[in-house]
Amino acid sequence: MLASAGDSGAAVLICNGPFFTEGKGVNLPAADPLVTSVGGTSLHATVGTGKYIAETTWDEDANGAGATGGGISTIFPVLGYQSGISGLTGRGIPDVAFDADPLTGVPVVFSQQGATLIVPIGGTSVGSPAWAAIVALANQQAGRRLGFLNDTIYSIIAGGSYSDGFHDITTGNNTVTGFGPNGPITITGYNAGPGWDAVTGAGTPKVNSLVAML
Repeated sequence: MLASAGDSGAAVLICNGPFFTEGKGVNLPAADPLVTSVGGTSLHATVGTGKYIAETTWDEDANGAGATGGGISTIFPVLGYQSGISGLTGRGIPDVAFDADPLTGVPVVFSQQGATLIVPIGGTSVGSPAWAAIVALANQQAGRRLGFLNDTIYSIIAGGSYSDGFHDITTGNNTVTGFGPNGPITITGYNAGPGWDAVTGAGTPKVNSLVAML
């Protein structure tokens, strides 16, 4: 099972008496221990050729374009597959990431009133089905359903072949401005860094090699 980490950065809705405000948290079903959660990045590529340059954590909150969900659950404990990550106090999400910035995301082509339009689409709701397609390719190569992915993903992170399977995203954060009981508040998120982090997980896939590794 794959699920998007969300597009509101570190913010989630919190019940504050009879009202809703925003505060720091993670979303369901992405935080479920049996789900592979997908966060988001902004892609940097060569104009014209599309050659990969780098990625950073997706956070366009200041421009109103969203930011990747990610953080630490206060409901689910640290799972066995994340036991090697120091400092975790609960289930951390996301597990993996994919390009989610609408400015660098997927061009969707459609017709409207006789005109053909190309609209950039993003969000972690692009990344989750894209990852599902990658898993379908891995299932096909293996000749069977791979089943639960997280044990394998975290084994890859801890192993010597990590850089063969993933782009490790080490820059950016998912801090956003939310609404509190008395007006706008800053919801301080998490920072990307080497290895797993609570904004881009293991990173984005190098599909050619990762399919075989899975």
